[in-house]
Amino acid sequence: MKGCMLTLDQIQNRVFEINKRIGLESSALPIFGFNYNNRSFDHDDRSRYVAIDKNGYSLIGFGHYRVKEHETVWVKTHDIEELLFEIFKDATRDIADKYVRDNHVPDQDRRTVLFQKHIEILQSLDLKKDFVDRLRLYYNNVLSIEVSRRK
Repeated sequence: MKGCMLTLDQIQNRVFEINKRIGLESSALPIFGFNYNNRSFDHDDRSRYVAIDKNGYSLIGFGHYRVKEHETVWVKTHDIEELLFEIFKDATRDIADKYVRDNHVPDQDRRTVLFQKHIEILQSLDLKKDFVDRLRLYYNNVLSIEVSRRK
């Protein structure tokens, strides 16, 4: 898979194509090719960018912590499907969270609804099933740990 890496323009086109299904604001999506160390690019207040180097694709977050600028690699992979999943996993969580706020039922665990809605949104984007299934397992573990703590 290392031999057939996509370019930043190709990745951006795939992200925009997937985004047509849900219509996220551009601010919810990463910048493509921004170099944090060369801040001449107007990043329009977005806090993530996609980069490509000999080690694969990276999704990198940047910001300030205790008055210092920093960047954090969220994912480093050679699998374009994993990169796409990570981009939309983060970007769609806000949609799921808004759904929970707008449809809250008293005495219902908000996380259960949030997790279910988040998985539903990701499935609708036809992202690689393995990654969505892993997130589902993670969410199920979070909920089961909480249930076992209550006992």
